[in-house]
Amino acid sequence: MRGLIALVLVIGAGLGWIVRSARIQREAVAAIEEDGGGAYYHWNWMKGSSNPGGEPWAPRWVVDLIGADYFGHVTAVWLSQNSVASDAVMEKAGRLTRIQRLGLDRSSISDTGLAHLKGLTELSDLSLSGTRVTDAGLAHLAGLTRLLRLDLERTRISGAGLAWIPTGKKTANGITGLPACFSL
Repeated sequence: MRGLIALVLVIGAGLGWIVRSARIQREAVAAIEEDGGGAYYHWNWMKGSSNPGGEPWAPRWVVDLIGADYFGHVTAVWLSQNSVASDAVMEKAGRLTRIQRLGLDRSSISDTGLAHLKGLTELSDLSLSGTRVTDAGLAHLAGLTRLLRLDLERTRISGAGLAWIPTGKKTANGITGLPACFSL
């Protein structure tokens, strides 16, 4: 009898974790979409590019009934240039720990919003082109060790803001540590 009780507790804890994770993701996706952005699940975004015909592993009717957040994770997020609540949205999006690509081009994100990206340890592609971020905000990206591409075009970033990039192989534009860092 004790074994059965323990099994029920373990299964209940596992299901509770799944429900909690799905709720966090669903709330973040809703905030992103409400702000005019888009979130792409792993079946819609594979190997660094869009996969519009991708399907979740579960039958579509089950996904539609229960919700996509129980069957996959968000791997790519874009905020539109018309977004007005970018920093607030980043607070929720920063909880999507499996994001690999994040496009914030011409959004209203600031240094405050970048602070919420610290936990996105799988992030490999970040575009901040045309945003209000400064050197101080870039310091929040220091822990993003998988970052391979960083677009800082038309930002307020100077060379001093790139001090957090680890030394490594020199790139064509002289910036170290990142294979692709677009112009400042």
